[in-house]
Amino acid sequence: MVFIPRFEADTVNLSLYDELNDRTYPYQLAAIYLDGLMEVELTHTFSEGEMYSFEVSDNGDNLMYRGKIFITEQTDLQNYSTHPDFLYD
Repeated sequence: MVFIPRFEADTVNLSLYDELNDRTYPYQLAAIYLDGLMEVELTHTFSEGEMYSFEVSDNGDNLMYRGKIFITEQTDLQNYSTHPDFLYD
């Protein structure tokens, strides 16, 4: 996972919140910061249709980044629709 953090850190805490099942998964991850981008390797089992929100903080609990994740197997992301069978007038 690559994102633009508010500041640098070598280790981060990532809180992954499963919005459909109301469950939080905490991870402590090594981070690589280079040219304004931070990269962490997240190992989690995701399934089609799941929705997550996540927050990344340093070890002092200072928020560095927050975002959303939607899991899909669709490959045509340019024309992606959450409701592909819905007709628009």
